[in-house]
Order: sequence, then C-alpha cells, then structure tokens
Amino acid sequence: MVVSGARQSIRTSPFELCEAFGIFNTDCNRGRSIMLKFLSRRKKLSLSTAGVSLMAAGMAFGYAGEDILSGAPFHHFDISLRALAGDNAIKGRTGGDTFPGIGFSPAAATAIGWHADYIDSYLYSPIWWAEGFSDAGGLADKDNRLKASLAQFHHLERLHFDDLFTVSGVEDTWRRYGGGTLAGLEWAASQNDVAAAYNILGVSVHAVQDFYSHSSFISTEANRNKTWQCSTPSQRRNNLYTGAYETPERAAQHHHGKVSLECSVFRTAQYKQMEDFADIACSGVSPYNQSTFCISYRQCPTGNTNLDVQSVAGRIPSALVLNPKGIALDSSYLAKPGGITRGLLNDNGRFITGKSNNFVSLEQCDLISNFGVSCDEGAAHAQSCPVETTRSCASDHERIFATSKLLATESTAQWVKSIDGYMSVQHPSFWNRVRSGQTKDVSLKSRTQQFEDFSQMPFQFLSAGPYPVNNPRLGTHTFEKSADGWYLRLRLKTADKQGAGTDADIIASVKSSAGTQDFTLDYMPIGSNASTSLALTSVQSDTPMGRALAYNDFERGDNDVYTIGPIKGAPISLTLKSKAATTGDAVEAVFNDVGEKIKNFFDPSKLAVNFGSIEDVVGNDVKTINFSELRGASNKTYTLVGDGKSEGKYSISVKITDKGTSGLDNQTKAAGHRNFEIVPQSLKVIRESDVDGFLSDSDEPFAFGSFTAFNGSLTQQEQFVHFPVKIRVRPQLKDQSFSYKMDPVNDGMDSGDVKSLTWPTLTATLAPNGAVVLAAAFFESDEETDADRNRSFNNFVTGVEKAEPAPFSKSLSTIGSAAGSEWALAEIDVYGFYRSDVVKTKSLYSSRQGWTIPGNGTRTFRLNTSAPRTIGRVDDIFKWTKGSISTLSGGAEICGGPQSAQFSQNENTVSDQFSRTENAALSGYNDKTFNNYTVAQCQSACLNEKSFYCKSFDYGKETGRCDLSKNDASGKTSLKRDYPGNPYDHYKRVSKASQAAIAEKFSHTRNAALSGYNHKSFSNYTVAQCQSACVNEDSFYCKSIDYNKNTGQCDLSKNDASAGLSLSTDYPGNPYDHYKRLSK
Repeated sequence: MVVSGARQSIRTSPFELCEAFGIFNTDCNRGRSIMLKFLSRRKKLSLSTAGVSLMAAGMAFGYAGEDILSGAPFHHFDISLRALAGDNAIKGRTGGDTFPGIGFSPAAATAIGWHADYIDSYLYSPIWWAEGFSDAGGLADKDNRLKASLAQFHHLERLHFDDLFTVSGVEDTWRRYGGGTLAGLEWAASQNDVAAAYNILGVSVHAVQDFYSHSSFISTEANRNKTWQCSTPSQRRNNLYTGAYETPERAAQHHHGKVSLECSVFRTAQYKQMEDFADIACSGVSPYNQSTFCISYRQCPTGNTNLDVQSVAGRIPSALVLNPKGIALDSSYLAKPGGITRGLLNDNGRFITGKSNNFVSLEQCDLISNFGVSCDEGAAHAQSCPVETTRSCASDHERIFATSKLLATESTAQWVKSIDGYMSVQHPSFWNRVRSGQTKDVSLKSRTQQFEDFSQMPFQFLSAGPYPVNNPRLGTHTFEKSADGWYLRLRLKTADKQGAGTDADIIASVKSSAGTQDFTLDYMPIGSNASTSLALTSVQSDTPMGRALAYNDFERGDNDVYTIGPIKGAPISLTLKSKAATTGDAVEAVFNDVGEKIKNFFDPSKLAVNFGSIEDVVGNDVKTINFSELRGASNKTYTLVGDGKSEGKYSISVKITDKGTSGLDNQTKAAGHRNFEIVPQSLKVIRESDVDGFLSDSDEPFAFGSFTAFNGSLTQQEQFVHFPVKIRVRPQLKDQSFSYKMDPVNDGMDSGDVKSLTWPTLTATLAPNGAVVLAAAFFESDEETDADRNRSFNNFVTGVEKAEPAPFSKSLSTIGSAAGSEWALAEIDVYGFYRSDVVKTKSLYSSRQGWTIPGNGTRTFRLNTSAPRTIGRVDDIFKWTKGSISTLSGGAEICGGPQSAQFSQNENTVSDQFSRTENAALSGYNDKTFNNYTVAQCQSACLNEKSFYCKSFDYGKETGRCDLSKNDASGKTSLKRDYPGNPYDHYKRVSKASQAAIAEKFSHTRNAALSGYNHKSFSNYTVAQCQSACVNEDSFYCKSIDYNKNTGQCDLSKNDASAGLSLSTDYPGNPYDHYKRLSK
C-alpha cells in the first residue's frame, strides 16, 4: 500500500513540475526510474517520490493522512476499519474499544477500507499511477492503471459530496449513493462477485465519510452530536451545502479548499526572504510584471493560509499554502483553516466565543483521532496497527476534526448496518462471504481489478448520471434537476481476432416507453468538441505521452463496461450504431487540431516563457473560421482581442470577403474551391496601460499576426510594396502561412486610438473542408531593443510553425475511424437498474452469439420487458425518510449504539437529571420555547433557565421544538398521550437527591441478565435513566431491568430472578448488568 488520500487536481507530468520548482533537482534527473519503482507504505519514500506526491499545481484532500506520506493514520482507511471491524478485532490496536464495530471481520473491513481510501489515489496520485507500471498487484497490461484512472475520472470525481450548493441537491445525493449501492450489491450478488461488493461498499462509505468533512453540516451546533441519518429534518436542512471543488467557485457558498504547491514554495523560508523584492519586482511598473514568476506570485494569497504539516527530513516545504481556503476538515491540520472559513475559529485558531458547543473534548479527541497509529495489513491480511508517532489533541481545531471523524465513523457503521439488514435477508450466503472476508476475495489484485479492469468498474452504479444536481443555474453550465431514472450497464466484448476492433464511434441508442435516447460509448474522446468523459485535447493526444495515455475503445479483445443513463422510461430495446468518419471529417479534424495547438502555444501563462522577452505581454487571440462560415462573406469583420488587465486591452480587426471562383481552373472549381480575400485592417487601443507614460514614453503597443490556410493555399497580393509602419514579413510554410510584425507606434497611442495596419492583403484558396486560422499576440513596449522584438517575433513564428501539420499527417484517430470502421462484437450483457426513491433491477439481455456491425451499420437487441425486481424504497432500507428519521422497526437500533452512547453530547450530557416519558407532553403549560434544538440543548436550557425554575420540558422529536415549563406531571396536572403521530416526549426534572433515592431501590448483579422476559425497551439510556424509567413505568409494575453497557439498551421486566427464574451469565463479552427493584 502506498501514499493515498492526496487529491491532486491537475493531472500533469510530475517530472516537469519537479524540475520547474527546482527543489528536488538531484532526484529529478532520475525521473522515470524512480517513478516506476514499486513503493510501499511500509517503506521509506525517496526524496523524489515525496516531491512527486505533492507535485501538482493544486491539491485537495479527502480524509487524508495526518502525515502526508505515511498516514498515521490514513483516515478513510482508519474510519472504515474501526467502524466495521472495531478496535477489539484489530490486532495491535491502541486506545481500547473506542469503536466496537458491527461484526465485519478485519479482512473484510480492510478490503472495504482499501477502496474507501484508494479512490482518491486513482483520481489524483501520480505515485499510485506510476506503481501500476510495476504490475505489483495490478494487471498484466502495465499501463492500465493510469489509463483507467484518466478514463474513469468523471465517474470517480462524483463520489465525494462536493459541489452541492442546495439542500435538495445534498438530499438527492444521499439518495443517489444509497440507491446506487443497493443496485450495485444486487448485481454483485447475481454475479457472486464479493470483490465487486467490496468496491461498491468502499466507494459508498468514502462518500458518506466525506459528507462530514466537505459539507456545512457540523457548522450548525445542533448537528454535532447526531449523524445525518439520525438528525431531525430541521437539523439536516439548516444552511446545508458542500464546498466547491470541480465546479466554478462563484456559485458556491464556500470552496472545498486546495493546496497550491507554487504558493507553498513562495512561502518557504528561502522565498520568504525575497518577499519585499518580489512585491517591487512584480508591481505594475516593473519590467518583470508579466514574468512567469510574477504571474504565479500574484496568484498566491497572503495572510494565515498556511497548514502545519510535518516535513520529511526538511526536504519538502514544511508549510503548505491553501489557495483558495475552504471548509474541508479532512485532517487535523486542514481543520484549522476549515474552522476559520466556517466561522468557528478566529485567525489564531481558537474558538470564537459561543462556537465551541457540542464539540468533543480533548480527551475524547485522542480516542477518536487515533493520531500516530497506521493500521496496515500484514501476512494473510492480519491487522497490524503500530504506533509510529505519539501525539495528543491539544487545540480547538483538533476538536473540530475529531467531531467530524466521530460522526463519519458512526455514520459509516449506520450506513453498512442498514445495508446489512437488507442483504442478510435477501442474499444471506453471499453476504456472509462479504462479512467474513475470505482470502480469495480480499487479495490486492482483486481490489485493483475493480478500478483497472474495464469489464468491472462497479462504482459506476453510484457515479453514473449527471452530477451535481439542483445547483443554481450558472451561465452556460447545464442545469441538472435530477439523476433519477433507468440506467443500463453494458458489457461489450470485442472479438479477439484480426481486424475485430473498430475506430468508429459506437452509439448506444435506447428505445424506452418515453422515447429514444442516444449515448456515445467513449471513455476518452479526443478533441475540443468532446462532451463526454475526460477529453484529451488534440494537442495533448498528438504527443507520444498523449497517445500512451488515451484509452482506445473497442480494440481487439477489449472487454469494456459502460453505464449509460438516465433513461426517461422503461427500456425496450438497445441499438448499437457504428458511426464511421468520412474523409471530410478527417480533414476538418486536422485544422481543428492545429487551431488548438496555436491556442495552446499562445496561452497567456506561457507567452513570457515562450517568447523569452522583457517587453510586457498583454495577451493573445486565435480564431479558426471554416469554409462554410466564410462562403458568401462580404467584408465580414473578425476581431482578435488581447486583454492584459493593467497592461491594457488591444484589438486587431481583419475583413474577409468571398471572391468566388475567379481565376481557378475548371478542375479546382469542380472540386468546390473558392477564393477569399483577407485584409488586415487596424490596431485599436480599447484601453491603454495603467502605467502608460508614467515612467517611460515607450509603453506603446506592438503586435504580431499570423494567417494560415488549411486544405488550401495562401498568397500575398502584389501591391505589398511600401509601408509607413515598420513591419517584418516571414513566410514559414510555402503557400500556406504568413506572419507579420508591427513595431511600436512612435507617436504614441491612447485609449480609443486606431492605427491602420499596412500588412498585405492575402488571398486564401480553400477546399470545401478548408479553414483559415487567424492569430495575434499583443505586447506593450518597455524599453526593449529592436533585437529583443525580433527575437520574440522569431519565437512567435516558430510557435506557429510547430503547430502546422503536413496535410493528413495528424488527427490519426479521426483518419483511423474513416479507415477501420467494421466491428466484431463477441459478447454483450445488459443489466438494468432504476435509481430513484425506489430501486429496481433486472437482467435485460445476455448473449455470446457474436455479430459483425459494419461501418455506419446498426444492430438492435430486444430487451427483457418483464417486471423488474423491486429492492424497495431507499429511505426505508437506510432507516430515514425524506427529511425525517424513519419510525420503522430497527430505526432506533441504527441511530443508537456504542459510539453515540460513549461520545455524543446529547442525552448523556445532562440526562441523569431528567426522567423521560415517551409519546407524551404537558399540554398548555409552555413557558418558554426554542426551535431546532437537540435533546441535550433542551435539557441544558431547562437546567440553566434563570427567569423561572424549570421543572420539565416537552421535546418535538421531528421538529426539534423545545418547550420549557414551570410545571410537571404531578398533582392536578397530567400528561397528554393522544397526539396524532406521537410527536412529543416529556422530560421531568429529577433532583440529585431523587436520583440517589431511586438508585437505592435496586440491587446490582454484574455480567448477568434475565433472558426472555423483556416487556419494554429503550435505547441509548444511562443506568440512572433506566432505573428512573422502571420506577415511573405506569403500564405495569416493573420489577427489574437489564442494562447493556455497550449500547445503552434498557430492558424493563415485570419479572425478577425469583419464582423459579434465574439469571443468565454466559453472554459473549458480558454486555449486560441486571438491576432488581427492592421495594415498591
């Protein structure tokens, strides 16, 4: 096992970043050999590896490790292991039985915890990708890990409770994960695939755990002692959202938070000494204002955004910088800026007055956080949890983190316990294998295959469909109301024979009761127009690295799964269409690729580096104009704009006119070619530089321009003779492209000024599938010499030349699609599942018959239209309803338990001073009311009320309403017990003397119980509550109680150990104590 949890948001070459930062220079030179070395969590990581693990321009974490490199612990793994197997079941545990688990074996819990942890590694960890090349536990195809990670990116990124900005969006996502988990486990059981079940459970509990770190849930005081599953509607919905991560931040209340490595480097001690220099060097009047150094420096925040992270032998920055800050609570050190962003902590990391309520204590924090303990698996999957460091909780932000982790652990246990209730009844034999963790099911290879084998990918049961949903509408971003509907899991195996594969696009067309919908089956489409999955741009794909990374669907012998939907109605038939490209498509792809490459070269962040100049870079613009758009044009104006903010904003206008076919030979005319006149018009100052003329008279604009014809030719007209403005002309590729240089205007230009360009008029002769690319780069003169400008111009021309392809030499995927389009399909499986409030599943089609689908041909499969298997309502199975706690049998068991009994500061905080009467209230005697309170808050309010002596309160179980009263149910006042739906519980205040008197009425027998004679039960009670309930029971005379020390269950009985009855003393683990009532 290796470094995981580091959610690196930019997938770029770690070697380039390593060298760019210049920190790990010695090991950078070792590059690939180090990256390919198999690493393990149990081994010390090399300097290079430590650097690469952080070498992405932005990072975020999802319950990451306390130590970035060694964990201690890795929290997702730790949470899952302790919630499912429990501390006592883990070999070498520390801290005692803090979490007892729910009966899963350590091996099973380890397998689930591995998936919960490693989903982040597949998303963002270059180290884990590189390990795939070593084939240590992976597949025979050694580049599959990296390809699978990239191809599945958009599926995996949807499993973290990120980017949800409305309450309804959060609630729908809980239901999405629940429904997807149930549907996936139904499929896994049908396949008898335990390893797939571990993947489904692992990614689902990862999402559940992330909710408490990534959402605003615990920012609300009432939510800190109940999980989401066990909270009231008002508690759940109180200002609930999650942080922005993959979607634009401007629509979000807060960001999740990302670590910026560039900013971290700038904040190291060495760079800190240069800060004053950098402030001056990067000011608006500095010649270095637009350098790469200054661009990066200005993007880095000032103020308290550092994270206190342990360094490795001082070799990596000891303080990482968040840019932007966010609300994430993924580790104790992230909880500090997270608490500040949430408004819980001041800038010094201390609780703001009134914000510390209901967070766990420092003593509890130590038990929950498990600092320094790195559980890992040894031989035969036995657990080992050595203490690598020792550290205790000592700060307020650690209490916030521990509270989040406690709820995540409780919620994980409740989530899987709910699933256990369903699966143990419906699939008992299969589920027993899941719980027990047999060796063949928990191997490392069986785990990695779920992510890396394209015929598996079971996590798609949860991830398929639009995400996020119900967010506010934002600009051009698609608004997704819901991800509900039918989904098809398609497994398509291409025949393993020569010529069986295809480069054509494969379209899945689904006919349903609501119409027909088309889905493109393509994990990594190439090109700027790709709209599905993770697209490589043509620039990226047209490199050796890009071609190595791109996943090519439907190759010989491929066995791939695609999950498509949502489908609006019940599926009736599936048609697979082979859409082959034409030669015209291939040619169009060529010039679209070139346009992308030019844009990439002209990226503003690269201009200063590419040009190597000292003049101020303002900006650039590139336009690709197709033949069809140009046809019929008459003096149509195209404008190229460069906006350099403080450096000014400038534009160049170009007019293009369709000149028809004059001068073309008959053969060229017959082929559809036409002439287009291109006339460069003028340079305009839209907004001059803020510092124009302040320190220098030379701050005036100049520009470079490039004109390129694709699938055609470009010529200069003969009148190009004399030019009042200095220019340089340099043709690169004969009859295809020309570039021009305009020197600064000596007489100055101000805002609104326009200067005519005397660049020559050009004629482009284009085929019907041709195009023209216009490009311009804008600069501010800044005391540079003519030689400096010439050097920049030469670099500009070189950059354009690098983007020019020889016709038909690139865009190989499109050209290949035109050539190899016939597809031999050997096997097909179609599994349907309906994911909404109700979950349904069924097998729709399966065959090994084999078919050949020609280019632009189709094959239709009629699907099984019989009634599906209805799993049930998600809310019922998970013991919640839409916005409320379920009252179904078992709900109390799911929401009670040892974690709540030990840590939650609700009933147990002050509950010994109250006796509770369920389903009753003191009608008409409310003297003070609070809303959205927990029971603990209501009890505290009663005890601390100063305006009158509070004798009792009524608590609204669904609403959180708290009604304090000067009265109680004594004398002439009685409780009302006939409210519809029984929404209230009544709590009567009991003096300490009364508590002592009640306790004296019972004799105590340890480790014993009266088996088979329980007549009334309560959950999550203290001993004092249980004794009080017995004394105050009015439906029968209570003679004894059995009390479960682990769960807080209180069982009242009409009987005691007399009249022939005896106590049982042989319960495993001795969970019970028996209390016999001594007198009436």
